[in-house]
Amino acid sequence: MPCLARLTTLCLTSWIALQPCWAAPAEESNETGPDSPKGWLDTSLDWLINQRNNWSQRLVATGRSVDGFLANTDSTDSPNHSYVKLSYSAVWKKSGIIENSPKARFKLDLPLTNKRFRLVVENEPADEKPAEQRLREATLTDKERTSSPTEGRLSASQFLHHWKWRGEIGLRIDVPADPFVRLKAKRHWQWPAYSDAGGTTFESSLFYTHIQHLGQKNSLTIDYPFGPSWLGRAYSEALWDDDDHRWTFVQSVAAFYTLDAKRLIENRVAWLGESRPSVRTTDYLYQFRYRQKLYKDWFFLQIVPEALWSRDEDWDFSPSLSVGFEIVFSE
Repeated sequence: MPCLARLTTLCLTSWIALQPCWAAPAEESNETGPDSPKGWLDTSLDWLINQRNNWSQRLVATGRSVDGFLANTDSTDSPNHSYVKLSYSAVWKKSGIIENSPKARFKLDLPLTNKRFRLVVENEPADEKPAEQRLREATLTDKERTSSPTEGRLSASQFLHHWKWRGEIGLRIDVPADPFVRLKAKRHWQWPAYSDAGGTTFESSLFYTHIQHLGQKNSLTIDYPFGPSWLGRAYSEALWDDDDHRWTFVQSVAAFYTLDAKRLIENRVAWLGESRPSVRTTDYLYQFRYRQKLYKDWFFLQIVPEALWSRDEDWDFSPSLSVGFEIVFSE
């Protein structure tokens, strides 16, 4: 623990010291004047921003072109939510081991290919991940980032009133490649007194992959605002694992506090369980998560101190600290 505490202090101190470096280059250049020479940091940041914007445009253009070709229609002005996320995190554990975790996630979105089924190409479908992995590898950006009410979702009047349906067929890029089919249903109950901030959402997804076969996930989310800056969330989930013929369960309670337009903190406690060999607890988890937009809506920082008590470790206290960055290439 003394080692972990020193590492925590070092990381936080370094991050605070680097805060001035993350100021927007455009704003800094305006202050110094058009004739002022740029330093190496400004030049490096300008290069990074230009590269990110250029690759984002290429990615979205590729998504639109493939979508228009398969749908046999003009897709020039159609919204496209293809993305690539490059992330790197370092995790310090109780044993003193430091785990480095670079990761690339991508999704090629083709919403016009079919009005009822979206054809997507991605490398990490979230529905197939174990519950603990999804909790501990939460993306630095909101999952709603790639959501849109017109993304191939079926009109509620076509099927069940108030329900939203979405079908997807696609390919998971892996070794070997894994084709999949997914059908999702969603129902949201709005709380009139809280506008869009509070409500209850039920989601159910049924998916089939060539490698992992059949799976199902059901989740219930309850959001309750406690003012303009606080949001409480209760989340329940059951995920069927066809390979192990068992259900895995998650029950979590979280409190979100918005510090400002760029910074958010989250406190979460979670219980994890399984149905085999009997219904039992597998883990208890506590997380404190700090998120910040370092630049616009595509460069993020996340710091996560965590405490885990696992059945596999005889309920031994296992603290860790994760520091990560993420760059998002998208429209």
